[in-house]
Amino acid sequence: MDMGTGLNDGGPERIGDELLATSIVGHGIRRISADSLEAALSLAGEDRVELPVLSAIVDPGCRLAYSPSTRMVLWATPQDDGRWGVAEVEPDTVITCVPHAVHVQRAVAEYKVLSRAGLPADSIGATRRIPTLVAQLHRRIGVLEEIYRDEHKADPENIAPWPPIDNC
Repeated sequence: MDMGTGLNDGGPERIGDELLATSIVGHGIRRISADSLEAALSLAGEDRVELPVLSAIVDPGCRLAYSPSTRMVLWATPQDDGRWGVAEVEPDTVITCVPHAVHVQRAVAEYKVLSRAGLPADSIGATRRIPTLVAQLHRRIGVLEEIYRDEHKADPENIAPWPPIDNC
């Protein structure tokens, strides 16, 4: 089965599955076209982890699959012509698109797969990186709380005090 690449060459180019799979690995976001959903998902490899809950949160029509071998996510969307458009994206791209997914119990395991993928592959490197990320996230939360308090100060009649700390 051949698949068109749909890259920035003015039109779809037809190339074989083997060459196509090789051409998209590790090159950031590239868009291609696949004849079927199965063909699209197969580009994530035999070791792929399908992400059905996150897919439904992103868009009920799309399908996401994480490729442990490339540490990338394939994002497949149905096209009007019956084909599937496929983009290879960083795991953080998906996390950024659906930050609220962490609050959906059924999505937590999939969210964790993508969060782990954003860390160094080795356990030692991952555990060394986590405290830095946690500190950054705590600081970001603090900044958002400060902004909320500033807005409350500027308009206390219309903006409630920051819950729950300021209401104790």
